[in-house]
Amino acid sequence: MLENLRIENIAVIEKADIDFSDGLNILTGETGAGKSVIIDSINAISGQRQSKDIIRTGEEKAEVSALFSSIGEKTKKHLRDLGIETDDSVLLSREIFSNGKSVCRINGKAVTASMLREASFSLIQIVGQQHGRFLLSENNHLEILDSFGDYENLLKKYREQFSELKNIVLEIRQINSQIEQAKKNEELWNYELSEIENAHIEKGQRKKLKLKRNLLEKSREIAKTASEISQLTNGGDLSDGLVELLKNLSTKYFDFSEYDESFKKVGEDIFDMSYRISEYNDRIRNIVDEFENSETELEEIDLRLDKLLKLSMKYGEEEEDILKYAEKLKEKLKNLELSNDKIDLLNQERLKYNELVKKSAQDIERLRIEKSKILESKIMQQLSELDMQNCIFKVNIEKVEYSKNGRNKIEFLISTNKGETLKPLKNIASGGELSRIMLAMQNTISLQDDVSTLIYDEIDTGVSGSAVEKIAIKLKQVSKKSQVIAVTHNAKVASYADNHLYIEKNVKNGRTYTSVKGLDYEEKIKEIARLMGGINQTENQMKTAKEMLYQAEEKNENI
Repeated sequence: MLENLRIENIAVIEKADIDFSDGLNILTGETGAGKSVIIDSINAISGQRQSKDIIRTGEEKAEVSALFSSIGEKTKKHLRDLGIETDDSVLLSREIFSNGKSVCRINGKAVTASMLREASFSLIQIVGQQHGRFLLSENNHLEILDSFGDYENLLKKYREQFSELKNIVLEIRQINSQIEQAKKNEELWNYELSEIENAHIEKGQRKKLKLKRNLLEKSREIAKTASEISQLTNGGDLSDGLVELLKNLSTKYFDFSEYDESFKKVGEDIFDMSYRISEYNDRIRNIVDEFENSETELEEIDLRLDKLLKLSMKYGEEEEDILKYAEKLKEKLKNLELSNDKIDLLNQERLKYNELVKKSAQDIERLRIEKSKILESKIMQQLSELDMQNCIFKVNIEKVEYSKNGRNKIEFLISTNKGETLKPLKNIASGGELSRIMLAMQNTISLQDDVSTLIYDEIDTGVSGSAVEKIAIKLKQVSKKSQVIAVTHNAKVASYADNHLYIEKNVKNGRTYTSVKGLDYEEKIKEIARLMGGINQTENQMKTAKEMLYQAEEKNENI
């Protein structure tokens, strides 16, 4: 329970040390005295977002701390999960600075606001206009039912399965997108790879070919000279070569030897010369033939070098770069094939998780239907005890698309009078009815959650007559299981207090100060009389107030 609330420099409260008891704690006071400031302070200690405007004018910071005692095992476990070790009590504190920053602590250990909010969840809950909006909003009804249903482990398992299914579907989409894009390039990749592979490229190939080409370029000059020699020696179609001329010349010398024998020898020498030149010519012809083959090889080298140049312009400057590009093409084509295989495996996983999600969602839906009947019954019982016997509360469950919460849409419907059709909670117009519905729902949910402290902020607004006493009795009943702190303007509700706290506003030296004090029996009578209506209480009002306290005490024995 909340044992002590310490407030410093929050709005009109300079300093306040408020002690609460178990049972029903009632807060009353004049309008504007600072009741809402106490609620704001509790909101701050619960980790709710706060504005720096909450700080008392002229001060640098505000502080609030709350000491909870006799905390349960569920709360201890919750704190341990947050890394906070504690015994049977826990201290929550928060400092709010004028620069907008705040410092939160649990048992003196600095924590985040979200951790403070998590820690306070099982310690304290506030029921008021803001929380009423939470209860009435259709968006929160699924969360409320699931919290009441207590099938958290099944929901956790379903969400893990649903998350895995989502990841698989997302991966399938991504891979399919990659495959689709790859298929657009597949033909080009195959063409490029074929072009490179058909070129039979080797590392350093161009360097070797250029060296050989230089050698063959020099051989060209030799071949040209040899060809000219052969032309001079053998002649052509229009002229005789040197060999033929020498043979003709030797014949002439032989003819002339009839006149001079010595010319015969000259003729023989010239003939031998023509024979030797002819031999030289044969040797040169062989050389020319060899160079003709070299010319073909040179052309082949030029064609090869030209091919390699074109490939280097497309795929990489050096042969090594081209070969690396080819390996990348192979990898892309291999990945495309592997991606298709991966899609097949993922589709099998998708089918598996589809079935798991479907099964878990069906189990959750079955439990939701079961628990909704119990929730309906309990809330209607609470409403009956609050003088709304003809009220029908219904949990409407519809099937929708699968989401992280299953496949259900939940909406709370209500009919407040006989013969009226069921309608959404948000359409409740009567303030009195709304207050009692909120009280019935909160009591049902909070008792299920085993929250140690419940705070009701003017829950009796708009309620009159016998319904007010029903609310008072209901608060008293709840206070038997959980500590209740209620802010009220109603005398009947105040008369049931175990601990009546009065909030008083005073002005000193031009500034407003608020104080909180516990009332004794005589002070309770006076305050209840004031709540009945009157600045100066009459004897009859005091008598009625005393009677209210007596009746409340009598009824308390039977609650």
